Parts: sequence; C-alpha cells; structure tokens
Amino acid sequence: MRFFYGILPGRGCPRDDVYRVDDYPINEIEHLLHLIHDNWLPSPAGMEAYVLRNSTVDSHWRLICSATEIQEAGIESLKTEIPRYDSLFDIKYENGMMKIPSLEINDATEAILQNLIAYEQCSHDINLKHVTDYVTLLNCLINSSKDAELLCRRGIIYNFLGDDEVIAASFNKLCDGVVLGRQFYYSEVFNKVNLHCIRRRNKWMANLRWRNEKWKAWLRQNYFSTRWAMISFVGAVVLLLLTLLQALFAVISYYQQAQSH
Repeated sequence: MRFFYGILPGRGCPRDDVYRVDDYPINEIEHLLHLIHDNWLPSPAGMEAYVLRNSTVDSHWRLICSATEIQEAGIESLKTEIPRYDSLFDIKYENGMMKIPSLEINDATEAILQNLIAYEQCSHDINLKHVTDYVTLLNCLINSSKDAELLCRRGIIYNFLGDDEVIAASFNKLCDGVVLGRQFYYSEVFNKVNLHCIRRRNKWMANLRWRNEKWKAWLRQNYFSTRWAMISFVGAVVLLLLTLLQALFAVISYYQQAQSH
C-alpha cells in the first residue's frame, strides 16, 4: 500500500485503524481497487458518526451551491490540517465555516478517482460510497474555474495541472451518470450549509461584508495606491473637516449674536 499512498491525492485511514482489526483478511480481497478502497477510508470518528446518523434517522438532504455562492451567503471555506487519525474525507461545517483538508490534483488524480467511483458503483454490497460522495461534494463546490480558483487561493486545492478550468471540467465529468445512495456521507454537512444559506440574516450580513470589501478595494485602488495619493486623500479629508468646523462655528456665532440682540 505504500506505493498507492504515494499517488493518492490525500491521506486516508487504513482498514485496520477504522475497524480495529489486527489481522487483515487479504484472502477476501477480490481486486486491486478493493484493496485501495478498503485502505483509503474516512477516520474512525467520521465512520462512527456516519453509522450512528444513518441508524437513528432517515437521512434527507439536497445538494449545496458552489464555493463562490456559499461564500456570498457568508460561509468561508478554510483549509484544515489533517490530524494523525483523520483523513481527506473528514470535511466539517462549524460556525459558518467549511473545514476542508487539502487535496492534491495532478495528472493521475482523475484516473484514480474515476476507477474508485466505478468500483463503488458496481459493488452493490458496499453501503459506504465515500469516494463517490466526496467527489460529489467537490463537484457541487466547483462549478466553474472561478470556484476552483477560490479553493486554490484558500489552500484547499493544490493544482499541479496549472489550469483552473481543467479542474472544474474534471470534477463535472467524474460525476456524469453517478447514482447516489440515500446514506450520503456528507448529508449532515449539506443540511447545515443549506440551512445557513436560506437564512435571510446570513445573506444580509454576507452582502454587507461584500459591499464593505468592495468599498475598501475601491479606496485602495483610487486613493491608497501610492504614498502621494494617500497624502492627497488625507489632506482632502482634513480640509473638509476644517470647512465643516468653520461652518459650524459660523452658525453658532450667528445664533449667539441674535440672542444678544
């Protein structure tokens, strides 16, 4: 497995760690993809939460919007480091932030994911289709090169292909014809993100932050691009304040004179 860990796009947990077994049943391995799939899993904590969630409630969920759209709704996408016993698949939503471990995308990534998705789709005895669910989540987040560029800027995606448009097209193609199960691994994350997005207050606050950032960017571009521009702007503000003070003192002086008469 060391060879495959070197070409996989991120760290997963081996079967021994997840299922707490000492003796790996190598005789049960039916295919090379079976071996890779069984040793590139979510963390033990993630698996326990998934099993508990799907054993107690009937999971209902719907797809989320793209990375740029959920950002407009006030959700920040943050890169998170993978602790020792966590994996690439451990994506969380907490307090308006999606915490996503980094993913390396190179020439082999699409082929690896495509083969693992095909294995999950053809294996009807597998309930957990975490690779399919993971790629579906990324496909939701990446609708265009703008979304891919945002995730690259956040450090979530390391793009060794060089073209953001290629990343968007790749994930859109990977999900063509894919059938998703009701026991979706990221159902809780999707539900929390969608709940955040439909709240009017969150949309209003996000829009306010966006306008504030746009206003600051406009000021930097037009008045703070150089030192002399900054000095000129500060001078104009000081002059305006002095003019206002002069007008105020003139009005006060006028009323004082009128009262004295």
